[in-house]
Amino acid sequence: MTPVYENDENKLKILKMGFENQVQYLRMMSDVDLRLFTGYITVQLILGSWLAQHPLQMIAYKLGILIIDWALVALAINAFRVNQVRRAEAVHVLKNLCDALGFTKEGVFLPDSKKIQSSVPLRPWNWLYNLTAILAGIGVTIIILAF
Repeated sequence: MTPVYENDENKLKILKMGFENQVQYLRMMSDVDLRLFTGYITVQLILGSWLAQHPLQMIAYKLGILIIDWALVALAINAFRVNQVRRAEAVHVLKNLCDALGFTKEGVFLPDSKKIQSSVPLRPWNWLYNLTAILAGIGVTIIILAF
């Protein structure tokens, strides 16, 4: 089986450019996830530390901070979900590009019917971000309700 671009330099350049763009996009998405995660955890740690040193006396203040904190949890989880959807789309495009370049076809580049690209399923790990966001929200809630 021959790659899609065989005997066409322009198609090869377009496929290569698309591949490089999607790889860069995935790197950027990882950076965005890391910045979002560290920013969220920093805010939760600062809020929890401040509340431990300055307990709220009025129930209205406690309720207000709880609402704001759980709104932050919801925003963080939604941002992680959206980024995971975008990441899955980019991986799908990369898999298509690998097919077009012949990386997933046996015997195109390597002898003995080997493929360059193995067919590995997407392994999302955003559930860890979501779990951490929820646990941080629970931690702040415990601090608010304990004092």
